[in-house]
Amino acid sequence: MANWLEHSVHVDVEAPIDLVWALWSDLEQMPQWMKWIDSVELLADQPDMSRWKLASGVWEFTWLSRTV
Repeated sequence: MANWLEHSVHVDVEAPIDLVWALWSDLEQMPQWMKWIDSVELLADQPDMSRWKLASGVWEFTWLSRTV
């Protein structure tokens, strides 16, 4: 496997934690509210991994993400 690019983000959101967790934890639904994301696929053989795709007309960018 290639080297991982480490990236972290911290955002404070004024919303009920139950709602925030429900939205964030359903990765495959993220393209519905993150319009720049084309798709998110959970990898069946690696439950903590997902494949993300960003598409913008003429180009695509895909990456694997590990949820920790």
